[in-house]
Amino acid sequence: MANVKDVRIGEGLILTPFRAAVLGNLAFIADLHIGLEEASLVTSRLQTARMLEAVEELVSVYDVDTVVFAGDIKHSFGKQTSQEWSDIVTFFSRVSELVKPIVLKGNHDFYIQNILSKLDISVGEVYEDENVVCHHGHLTTWKETKLLIVGNEHPALLLRDDVGAKIKLPVYLWFEKEAVLILPAFNPLARGTDVRELKKHHLNPVLNFMDFEKARVFAIEDEGKEVLDFLTIKDLETWEKKRRGKDV
Repeated sequence: MANVKDVRIGEGLILTPFRAAVLGNLAFIADLHIGLEEASLVTSRLQTARMLEAVEELVSVYDVDTVVFAGDIKHSFGKQTSQEWSDIVTFFSRVSELVKPIVLKGNHDFYIQNILSKLDISVGEVYEDENVVCHHGHLTTWKETKLLIVGNEHPALLLRDDVGAKIKLPVYLWFEKEAVLILPAFNPLARGTDVRELKKHHLNPVLNFMDFEKARVFAIEDEGKEVLDFLTIKDLETWEKKRRGKDV
């Protein structure tokens, strides 16, 4: 096994440093945003290959046989761009050699079925089994008796030091009482929203019922392949006020 440091939560749920959660033989990934480079006028087109490498390593380390891709496979809202078409075919052709892919539609995924039909991969809205419900995070589907895994929010943690240097880390956001997990964006170029801002500005209507202050924050340090426990959003806010020398 590779030298990775993950976090185990709930009943057998593993938060991996590959921006993917694992439950038994299943892995869950969200927000690939293939085509983001073309849309952003980035000249180097490396992210799809890097994401594919991450899937390969994830499968090798955790021995999963099925990966649920929880939406926003492509980036553009309209018809597929040239990069999206070629990269999605390349990506899922290789993924299909490794595991069974289950693809769920996100709010960016117009025409995604046109692309994946050539690989005989169908596209659904919701994945559900006896333990878990998963969708992109733009639906209201939620069963309180089961774990819910969603994407869409791109949760992140913005850290600043005393001289003003900043770093933004992708995070898993875990609502333990409600058994709801928000996945980080799988594409490293996808901009993230600080978890303290998600309290006020989130996309998923299900999150209106969550207690954000008690949400656990697990940040990913990509280079060291490590998942770090930053406790709760309330703890982060308390620490930030103390750092600034304010009363709490």
